[in-house]
Amino acid sequence: MVEHGAVGLEAAGRDQQRPAPHQPAAAGGWLDESQRRLGEDLAARLDLAAVAAAVGMGYESWRKRFQAALGLPPARYRLHRRVVAAQELMRHTSLPGREIARLVGFSDEYHLSKRSAGSPA
Repeated sequence: MVEHGAVGLEAAGRDQQRPAPHQPAAAGGWLDESQRRLGEDLAARLDLAAVAAAVGMGYESWRKRFQAALGLPPARYRLHRRVVAAQELMRHTSLPGREIARLVGFSDEYHLSKRSAGSPA
């Protein structure tokens, strides 16, 4: 349902002008901006309410609209992005699993493998 590779995640949409962090995204661009923010710094904790506010919506409204548009709630979408990024790193680097897990925000290889098994394709 959601298909994004880790290679070029940051580059996706880089050519588009982004609103300042304190300004809501332009009408129609809320989904792109939400996806961009959810795909940034995958190892860091992310305040989903802050993402909703950044695109000019309340959290519950944003969560429902996001899920309706993509078929996944925002937290699951971010988890999916983390898993895909890890899979790309496994395919294209020689980094050890523990390092890959750390880079995409999992505490260890075991946590990554458990999440990978349940990730949407």
